[in-house]
This record gives sequence, C-alpha cells and structure tokens, in this order.
Amino acid sequence: MKKLILSTTLASAMLFGAAQAEPKMSGTLEMTLGSGEHPASSTPVNDGTTIGWEANLSVSSSKELDSGLTLKMGANVESGATRDTFDAPYMTFTSGNTTFGFAQDTVFTIDDSTIVPSVDGNNIEDANKSLGIKFGHNKNTIHDSNLMGLTQKTDVGSFTIAYSPKVSDSAMGNDSDPEEAAKSGSGTAYGFKGNLGVEGLNAVVYKNTLTTGSLSTKEIGSTSIGASYNFGSITVGAQQTDYDDQSGAALGTYASGSSAEGKSLAATFAATDQISLGIQYAELSGTGITKTEETTAFTVGYDLGGALVSVRQTSVDNQGGTSGVDGEAIELRIKQAF
Repeated sequence: MKKLILSTTLASAMLFGAAQAEPKMSGTLEMTLGSGEHPASSTPVNDGTTIGWEANLSVSSSKELDSGLTLKMGANVESGATRDTFDAPYMTFTSGNTTFGFAQDTVFTIDDSTIVPSVDGNNIEDANKSLGIKFGHNKNTIHDSNLMGLTQKTDVGSFTIAYSPKVSDSAMGNDSDPEEAAKSGSGTAYGFKGNLGVEGLNAVVYKNTLTTGSLSTKEIGSTSIGASYNFGSITVGAQQTDYDDQSGAALGTYASGSSAEGKSLAATFAATDQISLGIQYAELSGTGITKTEETTAFTVGYDLGGALVSVRQTSVDNQGGTSGVDGEAIELRIKQAF
C-alpha cells in the first residue's frame, strides 16, 4: 500500500511539474501551383498543372528543472502525401552549452544539412516531383529514425553525434515495442556546423553510416562538406557529398564497391528589401550514371511582409544519369509562418 501511495505521489508530482512548462505553438503553411513534365529522351510527357499544400504545426514546451537542466520537448503535425499525423518528437536536456536527449527528424539532424543558399528555403531537388531528380546531399541518412544524440556548442560552431539503434524505426507510436519496426541495423552520424569564428560564414562537415538488409553487414555511408558566405546583399555557397557502396542511380541502396558524388553551387542576391534572386546548380555522377545528371534552377522571390511569394523554374538534363533524358518545371509558391 505504501508503495502504491509513493508511486501515486511521484506520478502526481511529475504531472504537476510538467503542467508548469509553458507550451508554445508555431507553424507554416505553403501553397504551390506547379506545372511540370516527366523527363524523356524524345518528347517529355506534360503532367499538367496542380495545386498542392504543405502545412506544419509545431507544439513545444520548455522548463527549467530543479536540477539546473533545461527540459525541452515537442512534436509536429505535418501534412503531406503520406503524413497528416504527429511526427518529429524530441525530448532534450540542456546544461550550459551541452544538449543531449532523444529525437526524430529534429535537433540532432546533422546528416540532413544542406548549406547552399536558396531564395525560398527549398533545396534544388525539392522541385516539381515529376522531374524525378536523383541528386541530393541527404539521400542516405538516419535523421528520420528514432535516435539519441549529443550536441556541444562552442564559439566557432556546434559538434553533434547521433546514434539510431534501429534505422528502420521511424514511428512515433510504437511505445517501446521492439517488434513494431522491422529488424534492421543501426546507424551513426556525426559532424560540425558553424561559422568557424568568421562573420558571414556558415560551414558544415558530416559523416554517417548505416547498415541495410536486416541486421546484415551491408553498410552504406556518406561524407559531406560545404560552406556558404554572405557579404552584403549576396550569399554564395557550395557543397559536395561522396556516397560509398551505393550507385548514383539508386542512392541509399547497398551496392558493394559502387560510389557516387553529388555537387551543388548556389548564389542569392537581395536586389531590394522585398525582391531576391537566386540560381542553383547541382550534378550527380558515379557508378550507374551513364552521363552526369545536371539540374539548374532560377528563383525570384518577393517578400509581402509576413509572407513570401516565389517563382522557380527548374530544368534537369540526363535525369537519373541517362543521356538525353531531359525535363523542366515551373512553380509558384506562397509561404507564411506564424
């Protein structure tokens, strides 16, 4: 009976303490009007025009614990073709410049870092999906998996290490059920992101490895390094990612001895307080790539004062590494955060 009373008292104290944490809510809403085509070697197939939506709602709280640690936790509700559910949960504890905890798709996502600038915040491979662009700096990653991590902030940037015991585990609701996710190997990611003490500079370097094929020794990995620099109204950046034991035509899939290389360059120019211009270029080469896939995007953005309107034209040559398979798309985006 005493144990039950003690347990009840402890649980009540924990709930009371959690209730004192101040909840916060934020989010974004993005509308896209896009027209694109399936790349082809002769006449590309016109896929018509469509209107799409992406909504993200984030709920979070922060509390100073009696131990001196700061507890932060939260999760997102994100819309999409396969979403409309809670995801990206995190629970972290911070002491000074050190943060440790548990998360998914947030906080410790060092291996999801793309450093090249863009006008509308979208990577070049996020263009009209019908283009089927293979390029990407984060094609094999553990950040979508449930993981634990540690970040140490310094005067020149932050060092992060993350570990996922089961890379196939990306569910939020398995609630300590090891059978909920299929058997798979583990994964690690570690790296640095910061300005190195130079004003206007933003640099990143990271490496990640993960096993595939249900606890097998089929290990794939990638190493990425990049930097961007802002001087006045102009920002420029470049990044390179090398993929090991995977082909360029199927990044993220184990292929012994195969390799691929992704490069990207970008520049943005703030012409006025409201108007920004941007150009992005990316290429992917390596095993399985007959001819280098090349993607180019031009973007114009207009700040409405609380909402961003952008128009982006994207073209891809040799899509998927096949010579002569080309296509293009154009998109109008309106994005607002609250």
